[in-house]
Amino acid sequence: MPHYTPDDIAAGIIAEGEHRGITEKGICITISTGLVETNLVMYANHADPESLSYPHDAIGSDANSVGVLQQRAPWWGTCYDRMHVEPSAGMFYAELVKHDYNSDAHTPGWYAAEVQQCAEEYRHRYDERYPEACAIYDRLKTTEGPPVMAEIVLEYDPNIVPQETGYWCGPASAQVCLNIRGIHVDEATLAAECGTDEGGTDYVALIERSLDPRLPEANYSSVDAPHDPPTEDEKTRLWDGIVRSINNGYGVIMNWVAPPSNYPRGIKGSPNPSYGGGTVYHYVTCAGYDSEYPGRALWIADSGFQPFEYWISFDQAATLIPPKAACYANLPHPISGEPAPDYTQLGYEQLCGPVDPATGYGTGWPQLGHNDAGQNLYVVDALSDILHLLEQGKTSDHPRTATKTTTADGLDYVGLSYDQLAGTRTSDGYGHGWPQLGGRTVTDAVAHIKNVLTEQPGERPPFPTAVRRGDDLRC
Repeated sequence: MPHYTPDDIAAGIIAEGEHRGITEKGICITISTGLVETNLVMYANHADPESLSYPHDAIGSDANSVGVLQQRAPWWGTCYDRMHVEPSAGMFYAELVKHDYNSDAHTPGWYAAEVQQCAEEYRHRYDERYPEACAIYDRLKTTEGPPVMAEIVLEYDPNIVPQETGYWCGPASAQVCLNIRGIHVDEATLAAECGTDEGGTDYVALIERSLDPRLPEANYSSVDAPHDPPTEDEKTRLWDGIVRSINNGYGVIMNWVAPPSNYPRGIKGSPNPSYGGGTVYHYVTCAGYDSEYPGRALWIADSGFQPFEYWISFDQAATLIPPKAACYANLPHPISGEPAPDYTQLGYEQLCGPVDPATGYGTGWPQLGHNDAGQNLYVVDALSDILHLLEQGKTSDHPRTATKTTTADGLDYVGLSYDQLAGTRTSDGYGHGWPQLGGRTVTDAVAHIKNVLTEQPGERPPFPTAVRRGDDLRC
C-alpha cells in the first residue's frame, strides 16, 4: 500500500491552501506543479539522506530534489518540510503570494515556473497540466475532504492505564496505544522489549520496538523537541502529527519533563493530575484532541498520576515535551468517506493474485511462475513446485488450484482463503490438504520443506495434521 495516494497529496495541498487563504487558482497552480514534478508522488532521494527516513513512495535522482514538489536544500526549508505535503505546499504558497498570481497578466503556469525557477525549456509544462489540476480540485471539493473533527477521543480500556511499577510509564503508554488497536500485551513483555529498567525507558524511540512489529502500517515516528519553549513552527508540526495520528485511529506517546512550575493542569472540567515530588520525567499517551476548545486541548491517558485520564491544553503539552520527544503514527490525513481496505479480499489476493473483476477469482502472481496453460500460479502451486524440486529435481505438472466458494452475497473470500491454506473442504467442513502438496496443508508443506532443508530428523510426509485427529479441529 502506498504511503500517499495522489488524492491524499492533492487533498493536503488544498487543505494547506485554504488554511492560508489561497484562492482556488493558486491552489490549482500548486497541484499542477505537483503533477509536473512528480505526478503527485512523494519522492525521497539518496542525495538528501534524511529524506529516506520519511514516508515516501519513490526514490528520485534529480540532484537533491525531494518531495512532491521536488524542493531542494538549502533553499527550501528543512527536510521534514520538504517530505511532508502540507509544509511543502506551505513553502510553495509563501513564494507564490509574492507574485500577483490572481492576475491575468500571465498564464497560471507562468507563476508556477517563477516559483520553481525551472529552466526555460520546461516552463510550458505547468500550463499543460493546469486543466488536469483544476479537474482534481473540482473532484475533491465536490466530495468530503479531510475530516474536520471538533472533539475525538479514541476508545481503549481505562482499567489498563495505571502502570504496574513506579518506572514502567513507557511500557504502560505503549500498552494503551496497542489497546486502542485491539491488541493486548502485558507490561512486563513491553518493558523487556523497550529495555526499561528501574531508571525508566531511556528515550521514546525505544517504545517503537513494541509498536512497529505489531502496528507496521502505522509508521510510528519519533520527533525530537529541541527548543524550550517550542517554536511556533514546531508546535504546528506537533499538532499536525497528533491530528493525523488520532484521525487514523492511533495514539501518540509523549515523553514529558514537568518541573513543579509546569505540572500538568486539567481543563474542560478535568481535575489537576496529582503530580508532585520535584521535576517529573514521565511518558503519557495522547488519545484524543479537541480542535474547537480555545487554544485546543488534548486527552491524556496518564499511567502514573490520578485521575489517570484528563484534558490538558495543547499549548501546555507542547511545553512539557522539550527536550524530549513525541512518537506518533506518521500517516496522511484520512479522506472522509474513503472506503476502508477490504482486508478479507486483500488476504485472498495474497494467496491467489489480484482478483479478476469479471469472475471475482484471483489471477495468480506472475512472479511465482506459470503453468502449462500460461496462467500465473497461486501460492499453493508455487509451493508444489518447490516440493517437487526438492524431492524430484523438477517442477510439478498442475492446473491452477482454483476452488469455487460462493455465498448469497457473492464470493466467500474467507472460505476461499481457508481452502487455499488447508485444501478444498470436504463434507465435514474442513480441508485435508492438497494432493500436489502430498496431502499436506500449506503449513505442513512449509514445515516439511524446512525439515528437508535443515535435515531435521523426525516425522516425514505426509504429516498427520493432513488428517484430523479426533476432536482436533486443526487442519
